[in-house]
Amino acid sequence: MLNYTEDFQDETWFRDEAQVVNNITEDPFDKPTADLLDISDNPKESRIYQFLDSIPEGEYIFSLFLKAPPGTEGKYAIGMEFNGDKRLWNKSIVSLNDSSWTRASVRLKTEGTGRLTVFPAYALIKGSTMDKVYAWGAQLEQVNSDKSADLYCGRNTFKGGSSNAYFFIQE
Repeated sequence: MLNYTEDFQDETWFRDEAQVVNNITEDPFDKPTADLLDISDNPKESRIYQFLDSIPEGEYIFSLFLKAPPGTEGKYAIGMEFNGDKRLWNKSIVSLNDSSWTRASVRLKTEGTGRLTVFPAYALIKGSTMDKVYAWGAQLEQVNSDKSADLYCGRNTFKGGSSNAYFFIQE
């Protein structure tokens, strides 16, 4: 559902007082396509986001791969909101280190049709201790049950539950 899921520097990803360094490190499959997201400019306003208008009522999962830059570790938050309404907001906080990629995901149920916004980086979310991370493979999926959405990027599919353990299926 998202556009340019592996290029956070593209114009479909809005950046407010945030920086993106494109293709700076290897993604989870050892290709140099992961980006650095930097929201250190302003602890209250820095964010990177993409929105989709006219999203039908339903339940959605936003996810992406994250990894800490070399020599760092900590907690990092991602989020989603519906119609700019903080009452229809959810976040997920994950622990990251510099030795492995983690698939972070957050789920949100919408009410009616409207605008859904995903935040792979938002300095204002409480609980995050990091302001720079590597990111790759953002995804937004509508789900019709308590099951997690299948995770995919490009020609690859990932299957998994609510944990960060996924297995790889090559098409």
